[in-house]
Amino acid sequence: MNRNLYALSAPTADTFSDFCGGNAGGPHETCVTLAAIPGSEASFVIRDSKPEGAGKELRFTGSELDDFAAGWVRTRGLTLWSDSLPEHEAPRKGPDRTCSGPARLP
Repeated sequence: MNRNLYALSAPTADTFSDFCGGNAGGPHETCVTLAAIPGSEASFVIRDSKPEGAGKELRFTGSELDDFAAGWVRTRGLTLWSDSLPEHEAPRKGPDRTCSGPARLP
């Protein structure tokens, strides 16, 4: 595997999933988008949907994101559950995706 994730090709726009919440600045202003990097094993691109973030991205391995997610949940005092999200709360894919708002936490 190429250890320089930034040297790998970017995913296509239709492979990104949106994780949205708040919508303080408009329907697509508060989304984090995520896609797997093609040709890599468990590596991902993260983008911000705000206009100021256009063209900027961060790339991480799955292990790096797992460590981040676990730390974020712990630091924020959040609770995760293993049940699947209802369809209207699941991440959207593709250029015509819409934000469904934040997922509810128990």
